[in-house]
Amino acid sequence: VTGEVAPAAQLYRAPLVLTATSHVKTRLRVDDAWSALDEAIFTVVERDSGLRVTEIMYNPLGGDKYEFIELTNAGGAPFSLAQSHFEGISFTFPADAPLLLPGESVVLVRNPTAFAQRYPYAPIGGVYEGQLSNKGETITLKDWQGKVIASATYNDEAGWPLSPDGSGDSLVLVSPTGDPNNPKNWRASPQIHGSPGEG
Repeated sequence: VTGEVAPAAQLYRAPLVLTATSHVKTRLRVDDAWSALDEAIFTVVERDSGLRVTEIMYNPLGGDKYEFIELTNAGGAPFSLAQSHFEGISFTFPADAPLLLPGESVVLVRNPTAFAQRYPYAPIGGVYEGQLSNKGETITLKDWQGKVIASATYNDEAGWPLSPDGSGDSLVLVSPTGDPNNPKNWRASPQIHGSPGEG
């Protein structure tokens, strides 16, 4: 109304990078005269992170101290897990967590001492609190902003593999491009105790 520049206005000097859906309003000033207002809503499309829950040991032989969860970067670019956190179990990746490179896996465990005895060559990426439900649940990983970056639901019935429920096998994702909540996209591990860290 006054012709003055609004206090919150930003001078356009370089390409504007939008990280979230935004309502953008612009005017052009030429020879001390302002153009008509131009505005548009730009939608940022969420890209698949490529991160997958690829192996779940939820009811292991010997007790819950041998539980573990494996995450794998099935995408084509390095992925930052910094400050991402789980729902279903309690764990937050530290701010200095190293990038997870394409094809790499990270294993989270409930009891590092017991895990290291059973899997001496598998690196431990973190220790979570709580425990995995032996009846099934949804495991969700969210980034520092609360956006879901990986999620998987498992069960011990309704078409899910039966042997991972106490017979010594783990649940292994069949296809990273398939539905992580579909029991047909999971199988029992080919070897007893599973294969954490092998992707």
